Amino acid sequence: MKINFIAFAETQEDRKTWSGTVYSIYKALERLDGVEVSYISCALKSPFWHDWISKFLNVWRFLGLTKRHYIYTNSFLYRRLLAKELRKKRIADCDVIVVVAYSVIVAALPDVNRPIIYFTDSTYSALEDYYPEVSDLFRFSSRQANAICKEAYERSAAVVVSSQWAKRHAVDDYGIDSGKVNVIEFGANLESECLGRVHRDYSGKSHFNILLSGVSWHRKGGEVAVECCRKLVSYGVNLTLNVVGMDVPQKHKGLDFIKEYGFLDKNDPVQYRQYLDLLADTDIFLFPTKAECLGIVACEASGYGIPIFTYDTGGVPGYVINGINGYRLGVDSVGADFADCIRNVINRGELGMLSEGGLKLYREKLNWDVFGMKVARLLESI
Repeated sequence: MKINFIAFAETQEDRKTWSGTVYSIYKALERLDGVEVSYISCALKSPFWHDWISKFLNVWRFLGLTKRHYIYTNSFLYRRLLAKELRKKRIADCDVIVVVAYSVIVAALPDVNRPIIYFTDSTYSALEDYYPEVSDLFRFSSRQANAICKEAYERSAAVVVSSQWAKRHAVDDYGIDSGKVNVIEFGANLESECLGRVHRDYSGKSHFNILLSGVSWHRKGGEVAVECCRKLVSYGVNLTLNVVGMDVPQKHKGLDFIKEYGFLDKNDPVQYRQYLDLLADTDIFLFPTKAECLGIVACEASGYGIPIFTYDTGGVPGYVINGINGYRLGVDSVGADFADCIRNVINRGELGMLSEGGLKLYREKLNWDVFGMKVARLLESI
């Protein structure tokens, strides 16, 4: 079977685009027996006038004249420009077309007599007014983005989503046939011999390395994490909060329990190694995000046997299971609630059990080999 794999990343070796998930899905398909995968990049540069429009809207927002946003990459105009670019590609030279992450690619594909499989973690309807960057859209922008996303689901012979949450939104919001939408959990976007093999000993632990990872301080719950760690320190817990991928606000830079690492690029071998070393040394993964489709870092944490403490939101319940590999707290919980939960787990001696539970969950479900086997069965049915 020949697959044409289409995504925005300039190369299939890019570990950065979509947190490395484009790379991981490509590699998972490439490892399947009897499958030949060809990569087609559809990266499209924004026209010069788009930058001027963006600057204009930014000025309007700064002056308080509007709070609205316009998502150019999910507009009818962008779809038309992308369709023109895709017509230059040999899209139909395959048995199956695979599109990853971006619904506009599916909507822009030329009419070809080939089944399309679309891999995603959400619908636009689920993201809107849930993710801050996809909130307060102009009405026409919202209508166009949702129309494009719905069209992508409808055009696809099958859709693979990463959670029951995403499937529910596709069925309820767009009226998509539930039989078309397949829930297959994603895996850890890491290549390490340690995955699934790190057995941690928490007995007699006197210092805890806590990891906070992401690119958006606000959405990833940076303030909640700091409040949590402050409370734990007041309880007498000796800890370091290692912050990766985001800038710590100036008001927190004087806190002696915070250590910043900045953004670590997985495409850079040195920085990638540094990230793996951080995971190996982490005792607790603090993941207080209130908007999350799935959180690939949760897969990575489980692969390293790191207990996870997070919110019960979005697609997270499929990746963090209470009492198995961590705990999900209610979305109204604050930093002190996280601190109490973590202190109780430490005092009950649960960290080792949660660590082993994460490793088991990773080996059984949250890895790309299992993902590949499930996708292989899906390919056979199309």
